Amino acid sequence: MTPVRRAEGYHQRFGLVHVDFTTQSRTPRACYTQVWMPDGSPVNLLALAAQLEQLRLALKTEAVTLEHDTAVGAVAQAEVATQQGDETGALAHLKAAGAWALGIARKIGVEVAALAIAHAIAGG
Repeated sequence: MTPVRRAEGYHQRFGLVHVDFTTQSRTPRACYTQVWMPDGSPVNLLALAAQLEQLRLALKTEAVTLEHDTAVGAVAQAEVATQQGDETGALAHLKAAGAWALGIARKIGVEVAALAIAHAIAGG
């Protein structure tokens, strides 16, 4: 939690997605789309977060080594960072997820996530 968030507590809402704590529904805020793909195309961070969730679940079923477990954690951290609008943090976590996560992303067809991981590995 950042110092600003600590000061505001849970009353002030942050991030690109509004969460209704009663229903757990998520709604993108107006400032939601960001650009950080290699070709400069816009990426809907909500779509990326959804694909990272799919990837994380797939990785969990295929993880057999400690390195794989570390990659699962990195994708989970990237998913949280994406939901909070932290592009830099998301890319850093995706870079840490590495080539194994990229291979699984391509295998299961989560193309936005695969492009983001490839971009992060290449130096984002």
